[in-house]
Amino acid sequence: MKSRSGRGWFLKVRSGFTVLAVGFLVITTQAASYDVPDGAVWTDTSGVSNANLLGSATLGANNIVDTLNISPSANGKGLGSNGGFSSVTILSGVLNVLPNNVSYNAWGVNLIFGATGNATAVINQGTGLFDGNDKIYANGLILNGGGSGFNLFGDQSTTLLGTITVNSGILRLLYNGSKLAPSSDVVINGGNFINYQGQNTVVATVTLNGGQISEQNPGPNSMTANSFALKNGSVSVNLAGATATLVKSTTDTVTLSANNTYGGSTTVTGGTLNVTGQLASNGTDKVFIAVDADGFDTGVVSPTLARTIQANSAYTGYGSTVVNGSNTAVSIVIGSNTTAAAKAVTMQWRNPVALDTNVISSVSRLTGMEWVAGGHTTDVFTLQMNFADISDKSRFAARGQLFLGWYSNQTTWVNATLGNYGTGSTVVSNYRGSWSAFAAAQGGITEANLATYLGSWGVDTVNNQVWAVLNHNSDFGVLALPLSLRGTQLQIF
Repeated sequence: MKSRSGRGWFLKVRSGFTVLAVGFLVITTQAASYDVPDGAVWTDTSGVSNANLLGSATLGANNIVDTLNISPSANGKGLGSNGGFSSVTILSGVLNVLPNNVSYNAWGVNLIFGATGNATAVINQGTGLFDGNDKIYANGLILNGGGSGFNLFGDQSTTLLGTITVNSGILRLLYNGSKLAPSSDVVINGGNFINYQGQNTVVATVTLNGGQISEQNPGPNSMTANSFALKNGSVSVNLAGATATLVKSTTDTVTLSANNTYGGSTTVTGGTLNVTGQLASNGTDKVFIAVDADGFDTGVVSPTLARTIQANSAYTGYGSTVVNGSNTAVSIVIGSNTTAAAKAVTMQWRNPVALDTNVISSVSRLTGMEWVAGGHTTDVFTLQMNFADISDKSRFAARGQLFLGWYSNQTTWVNATLGNYGTGSTVVSNYRGSWSAFAAAQGGITEANLATYLGSWGVDTVNNQVWAVLNHNSDFGVLALPLSLRGTQLQIF
């Protein structure tokens, strides 16, 4: 077929094997798949072919292909550096970077997934590094990769829409130009989602099923979202968001090692949330743990919040509220780790069972504060627990039959102070009022003189709270002994 163009005649020849551009002769292909030889530049406008770029081969200007397969042979090769073109449209949305341990780049290139950027970008990456896209137009991205990572540079106008999924490999966001749309959802099933050098990633939701969210070249880096759903893996960037909530589920462990600033609640419904960094709020109004329906020591990991308290740092304010059950809350109102080593302090909850006679709250297990691993003695601290309102609570309190209890040797409930090692020089039993009122009545209690009051305990019937000054960990609950025991209640103190 002949067609006139300019001063010459073009002869257009269809071939399934080669692409040539010699003089006025242009040979294109419409084959289902085409190998572009090392060093060649392929121009194809058919929109139906797959391009297999071998070695240092590249595409010509503004190409349209179904699937793009890249098999680079040396570091530094790339679409933009070789082709000098502005965009490539991948109709199927699939980009395969084959397993060669070299770096490849797309500098100056717009990658369009789908005819109008409406397809999900599926990146199947080999063992190398894919570096530097100016812009990606896609409705979501799925990374199945390995090697050194898939780097998103982007400019200030770049946004990547839809759901961003990392199944394996490394997705690295470099600088503030590589923005995801604030409406995007991020799902990490494996691999590593990296914020690089001061990157603040703002998205709608984050789900961590496995793998990690980390930082490289700290700047500091943060990830801001409306909610964080964490199941398994680790997070070493600041999780942020003024009202963002975090929920830890499944029986696996998630470790948070950054100083997190998200302002909403933290809820553990399964497994262990291991906080080696910081939470913005540790209090009972923001930290919730589900009860273990099967009880402790059943072989199944109870929903657990673990907090690393550094040496010479305060336990004060560390607490939690039951998600379900009797809505009991427990907190350490004063106390410090005075040892030279960090302590991994854990909290768990269970519902009372038939053996928990006279327990009117959920049962909290507090561990990890021991001076010596496997020991029992801890630093002195004050533990406070609240309870649901009961009738005759004033009569219970007046007779010393409403107090913080300890499950002694996992067999008998007694007053929690009976588990202490020694007593202070000033012990007050059954103080009628809050801990703060008691401390004020003593002229002020600080961590420096707290041990003086070891063994003191009280009940606040206005706020439905009991408290005790302790130096041991165990299972704790609120006890209300039957009023008929008025003649024997002193036996438990």
